[in-house]
Amino acid sequence: MKVEVANIKFNHDTASSVSDAINIRHDYNTPFDISSGEWIKGVTNIPACYTTNKSVTIKARFTVQPSSVTSADIWAISTDSGGSLGDVIKTNVTFSGGVSNPQYATFQMSGTTPDCIQKTTNDVWQWKMENVNGSGLAACDLDMSGPHTVYTILKEPTSPWVNATGNQRNAWKTALDLVCASAPWAGGETSVTGAAFRITEAINGAGRFKYDISRGAAMYLDGGTIKLSQCIDRLNGGFGAGELVNCTDCANFTVAFVNLIGGELYSSRMCADFNTNPYSAIGRPAWTPPSWGWGFSYHEVGWSGACGDGDSIFDPCLKVDGNGDPSAPPRTELLPTGMVFSDGNQGAPYVYRESLSAPGANGYGRCVAQPGSKLRRPIK
Repeated sequence: MKVEVANIKFNHDTASSVSDAINIRHDYNTPFDISSGEWIKGVTNIPACYTTNKSVTIKARFTVQPSSVTSADIWAISTDSGGSLGDVIKTNVTFSGGVSNPQYATFQMSGTTPDCIQKTTNDVWQWKMENVNGSGLAACDLDMSGPHTVYTILKEPTSPWVNATGNQRNAWKTALDLVCASAPWAGGETSVTGAAFRITEAINGAGRFKYDISRGAAMYLDGGTIKLSQCIDRLNGGFGAGELVNCTDCANFTVAFVNLIGGELYSSRMCADFNTNPYSAIGRPAWTPPSWGWGFSYHEVGWSGACGDGDSIFDPCLKVDGNGDPSAPPRTELLPTGMVFSDGNQGAPYVYRESLSAPGANGYGRCVAQPGSKLRRPIK
C-alpha cells in the first residue's frame, strides 16, 4: 500500500481569507500560480501568508495504490519547534480511483496562526495514516511535506495593497521578506504602532538613501506611482533608482511598508514655505543644511488618522532635535516615530510641529497640517 501527499493548498479560497491564507505574488511583475496548490510534491514550493491569531484550514490532495483503498484517517505532525502552523488535525479522507475524493480534503490546523509579524521557513509535516478502509489498521508514517515558508502579518494589507484575486498589488513576497525580517524591521511586533516605529527606523537607518540636498526632488515616483520595486531593490543592495530621495519618497516607502502588514497610514503634507530648525536629513551629516538653507516649501510624512493636528507622524526622512529647545543647541537626534503633529502650543513639551519648524510666524505659523493632501499612491 502506498499513499502520497501530492498537493497542498494554503490559500484555497482566493476570494476570502477568513480561514486561509491571503493572496500574494512574488513581485509586481511576477504572479504565483497556486491553481494546483502552493506545494506540489517534487515540483513546487510557494510561500503562504496569514494574518495573526486565526484558526485556519488547509486542503490536501492524496494518491493511493492500490485503488481498492477507499478511505483512511490522515493527519500530520509538525516536526519543527519554531514553525508557524502546528499540527494538522486528523480527518477521514475518502478515495476513488486512486485519488482522494473530493480531490482536495479539508484539514483543520491545531491552534491558531502566530500572534506577531514573522517569517518562518521550517514548517515540515510528517504525514500519518491509520484505519484504512475502516479496518482499524494501526498508524503508520506517510511521506513528509515542506519545508513550508510562512509569513504572518497583523491584518490584511491596506491600500496601496489589495487582496483581490490576481491583482498586481497583492502583497509581494519581496516586500514581505523585508518587513517580516527581525530588527530593525518589524519581525516580532504584535501591534501596528510598534511595527510602524520599526519600519520608520529601518528605512532611515538602512544606509541606502541620501536626502537630495540640491533640489529636494522625488526620485522614486513615476508620475503619481511609487517605484516600490526599485526601492526594494535598493534596500536589498541593488541600484534601484539611486541613492537620492526626498520627503515624498520617504513618506511613500513608509506608507507602503506599514500598510502591507495592515497599517492605516497616509502620505500627507504640511505647508507652506516655512522656516525650520536644524535637522539631520536621511543619509547626511547631522545638522547640515541643504543648499537652500533651513526651510521647506512643504514637507511630506507618513501620517495616521485624519492627518491632522492630533494625529501621529512617522518620518524617516529626517531627525529633529530631541534635547530641550529644538531651536537652539545642544542637540540630540530624535527620529519622529509616532510623534503627535501639533498640540497647539509652541512651547514644551515639544511635539513634531515645533520640533521641525522654527519659532514664529514664518516657521511654526506656516507649518500647518494639510489633511486635504492625504493620499495613498499606487505602487509598481
